[in-house]
Amino acid sequence: MATASKRHGLAVGEFCLAVQRFLRASERFAGEAGLNTVEYDLLLALSAHPRGTCSSIAVLSERLLSQHHVAAGAVTRLSEKELLSTERNQRDRRSLILSLTNKGKLLLKDIALRSIGELNAQGPRMIDSLSLLMHDENGAGGS
Repeated sequence: MATASKRHGLAVGEFCLAVQRFLRASERFAGEAGLNTVEYDLLLALSAHPRGTCSSIAVLSERLLSQHHVAAGAVTRLSEKELLSTERNQRDRRSLILSLTNKGKLLLKDIALRSIGELNAQGPRMIDSLSLLMHDENGAGGS
């Protein structure tokens, strides 16, 4: 019988593998749609905020855990692809208000729909491993 420590190690490994498989599939679908990983992550970050709340590249680069110039380059490319729009912030003319265009929203929706199949495939593994980690018989999980 496996020790609790070994079971937890296996559960963490299974969870990480399932998440990686889901993320890789989503990145593959984004690549097939003509986006690199940073561009896809940027569109996801923008979609998670109401219009006007992500008003600077600095805020966006922080959300992406990337350097400012990486986010700025992605904003430029996505704007050229007409997937996001930029406008000067009227309160602070140094910053931009970024928002998804309809084309960007449709592309992101298409990638998300394709990703659901992989989430359905990996979801049970994620749930099982998280359940084990959070509800072990020794009471160590979930606190």
